[in-house]
Amino acid sequence: MTKDDEFPLRIDSNMGTLSLFISGGVLRFAAETHQGLWDGESGPDVPVVKITDQREFAFAVAEAINAEDEDGSTLLTRMLDEAIMQAVEDGCDGVDHDA
Repeated sequence: MTKDDEFPLRIDSNMGTLSLFISGGVLRFAAETHQGLWDGESGPDVPVVKITDQREFAFAVAEAINAEDEDGSTLLTRMLDEAIMQAVEDGCDGVDHDA
């Protein structure tokens, strides 16, 4: 296990700012075990993709997350929209629910 593998996927809130942390090890593991990337013929312990350069792969994933659709939305903005709705619908603190 490398130092990079010790950190879990997490999002933190500090002073009203959100920080998303995905270590290279977590990103590699997520890609190499991603169910959508299995061809159905490989054995259960054989990934269809093997990450050979975590840095380059992370750049490619960040690019995909930030890629805009025709309406200007991205994977990240759609995730944020869903999270906001869930938090407000769950009656979160920090919101005037009667406005």
